[in-house]
Amino acid sequence: MNLFSPQEAVERALAASRSDDCVVIAEETSSANLRWAGNTLTTNGVSSSRQLTVIAIDRRADGASAGIISRAGVGPGQIEEVVREAEHAAAEATPAEDAAQVTGGDEAAPFGRNSDEPGWDSPPSRTEISVLRDFAATLGETLRQAQAADRKLYGFAEHDLVSTFQGTSRGLRRRYDQPTGRVELNAKSADLTRSAWTGAATRDFTDVDIAGLDAGLGERLDWAKRSIALPAGRYETLLPPTAVSDLLVYLYWSAGAKDAADGRTVFSKAGGGNYINFLAPGIISMAILFNAVFSGIEIIWDRQFGFLKETLVAPVSRLEIVFGRMLGGALVAMAQGIVVFAICLIAGFRVKSSPILPLAIVFMFLIALLFAGIGTVFGSMLQDMQGFPLIINFLIMPLFFFSGAIFSADGLPKALQFGLRLNPLSYGVDGLRGACTGVFAYGLSTDLAAVTILTAILLGIGSYFFSKIQL
Repeated sequence: MNLFSPQEAVERALAASRSDDCVVIAEETSSANLRWAGNTLTTNGVSSSRQLTVIAIDRRADGASAGIISRAGVGPGQIEEVVREAEHAAAEATPAEDAAQVTGGDEAAPFGRNSDEPGWDSPPSRTEISVLRDFAATLGETLRQAQAADRKLYGFAEHDLVSTFQGTSRGLRRRYDQPTGRVELNAKSADLTRSAWTGAATRDFTDVDIAGLDAGLGERLDWAKRSIALPAGRYETLLPPTAVSDLLVYLYWSAGAKDAADGRTVFSKAGGGNYINFLAPGIISMAILFNAVFSGIEIIWDRQFGFLKETLVAPVSRLEIVFGRMLGGALVAMAQGIVVFAICLIAGFRVKSSPILPLAIVFMFLIALLFAGIGTVFGSMLQDMQGFPLIINFLIMPLFFFSGAIFSADGLPKALQFGLRLNPLSYGVDGLRGACTGVFAYGLSTDLAAVTILTAILLGIGSYFFSKIQL
């Protein structure tokens, strides 16, 4: 048993505070749960947790700013550390537009308090497994009936009791106990081809009709016995209230602000999204194209040191030699691109799981092969090792910056958009980005066709110039 009470945690945090105002919230949570699967009870138990939240308020000439730090399982020796972190966060924060005065202890609670509710000095309330005793007895009978009806039940029942203690530097001391419970029940047919879900919220499980929930699921499983295949399209559909509530629950789960700001949900602003997800494919393409195109300098190097002469006397065609060089340079560049891909994932790049995701590797290889071909062409034409990087950089830098790798083409003048469409790298970057995020600017088939055709053309051009090399 923890002898360190949440009331004491509040008082110690307030005593350690150096900010202009401070609010401390200590929550003591106890949970009891019961789980079942395949018409059999599996586990049950009771757990507890504690969380301390410190809100430091820094009032200065330009307004009041707040710093909020929450920690779980805070011990007596860690309270001052949490308070200092909150004060540091408040000092670094910008002033809040909705700042108000902290409530004092002489002000009445907004809704009053019942006389039978525990007071500030009372120990935190706790739930026990006994709250599920009557429910468990009814559940056992329901599981037996489900087994007889040839259906399987899965689910859990959970009861939480949260005692919240709040104190402020102005003298406010309040506590509130909140019991909450829920039941989630999933029914499946014996062959596991049909399923239905339902749930219920409660305070103490005395109002939960588990047999009624099971009966409703049995009816819905019977509905699923009859299915009709329809072509894709829009249809008027009548949904029962329970189905509508299920959809609204999923809608609520999907309404997170961070996911919307990152451009991952239907709530995202048009044109918005996570710039890291947009930029990462361009950075990966940059790593690949620079390494691939500079593989062409090896031809100049081999020519100057005589190794190219030994290559040309081999009993293979010039086309095969060029393709081998392009392939070798492309594989090395692609390996480096995969390393950059992994670094982007660590930095926050998130790919979208879809059937076309493996095409990301295909586009990385095509980009590498395309620019290895460009490097081979210029390596075959030039004899000066110092002139190769000068010409390549003069060519490659504009190709990269005007490929949509680091900025979107939306909103650009029509002349620049036309220039982007003439850029071969634009299709490689768009294909890689589309394979990773599911959003294409030009279309999957267009990207694949453009990069593949241009690579084949460069292979032919490279073979022609390679055959004209004078040793």
